[in-house]
Amino acid sequence: MDRSQNDLGLVWALIVFVGLASILLANPAWAQMSASQFLELNDKPSDEPRTQALISGIGRGVSVYNTILATSGAMPLYCPNRIIEAPEYVSLLRKYVREDPALRGSFLVELALLQALEQSFPCRQRK
Repeated sequence: MDRSQNDLGLVWALIVFVGLASILLANPAWAQMSASQFLELNDKPSDEPRTQALISGIGRGVSVYNTILATSGAMPLYCPNRIIEAPEYVSLLRKYVREDPALRGSFLVELALLQALEQSFPCRQRK
């Protein structure tokens, strides 16, 4: 691994940390939240502002890392055709989990969102 790839990994880690730190410090139980737990909390009006902030932070962190991959010549993880905001992240996550609730609902929310984005916005293979 050369220095630029290592730097990209550090940038991604910093982005994810900053995006989630305030929420996780406020409630450490959210650090290991499954996709199903996230969706249940999101459906509660009292928790919805926090879940929207959490999914937005996760989505932005993944999006920045995806952009770094694309601009460095690597294959991006997913290829959206628009900017995605928190409500759409929740919708994509809900659709992804609904396809196999027992399995996908048990995934950490971060992994489930990334896989939902990859499924919803696949990239064409480079020639």
